[in-house]
Amino acid sequence: MSGLDTQNGVDDMVKKIRVLIAEDNKQQSDILIQHLNTMGNVEVKGVARDSHELLNHAIELTGEIDALILDIELGDGSSGLDTYIRLPYRGVDLLPAILVTGANPEAPDTYDVGIIDVVSKPYTFDRMVKAITKLEQHLNYSQYIQDGGVMVPVYDSTSIIQLPLSEVFYIQADKGNKRNFVKTRDSEYVSIITLKVYDPFLLPHNFYRLNRHTIINLKSVKDINKEHITFKGSDIKLDVQEEETLKDLLAAWTHVQTG
Repeated sequence: MSGLDTQNGVDDMVKKIRVLIAEDNKQQSDILIQHLNTMGNVEVKGVARDSHELLNHAIELTGEIDALILDIELGDGSSGLDTYIRLPYRGVDLLPAILVTGANPEAPDTYDVGIIDVVSKPYTFDRMVKAITKLEQHLNYSQYIQDGGVMVPVYDSTSIIQLPLSEVFYIQADKGNKRNFVKTRDSEYVSIITLKVYDPFLLPHNFYRLNRHTIINLKSVKDINKEHITFKGSDIKLDVQEEETLKDLLAAWTHVQTG
């Protein structure tokens, strides 16, 4: 695609749930990671061995993780559940979490604090699949609500799918071919829906028509300069060559960030 420099290629079409694991037993965490890797829709971003590491990793990975998988017992420090509840006091949003534990917490301990499921040790692979499925459904529903119930249709002439609004980084026309590329954090989709159709649908929702061939999601933009536009969670680069275009883009992006 013209003007596009993709440093991180799209390996597959699966949206992965990015998780941080808190487990003090290495053997147990290795087994858990093996299970998650087998599922194919989970990416482990880090492992914390105690409450101190859980706090530090959660802060360092802010914006890069979607959920936590916690053991209640985390060595000699605070429990995983206690540390989890304290995260907002350290400036970290309370992410949805799965408890994986040999203990048996009472319902009031987990009620209304973001715990999606409690998996008792020892557990089977199938039990973990059910927990991850429950987590995935929760994340999808939460994102749907945050996006105001708006989805982005993608049609490749054989099937149609709906993408959450906030997942779309940009849509760019493939010059010379009657198709567009819809880029998300994890995937790139081909759609024959034209930009003229996407325009009135997306522009009221903080999307911006950069030029004749490109619409970008301003809320997914991390940085803009004369050479590139960097999107959150991606090293995608998009050239902006005209000075007036850059000024207009910066003004629109600033408005979205401060609004």
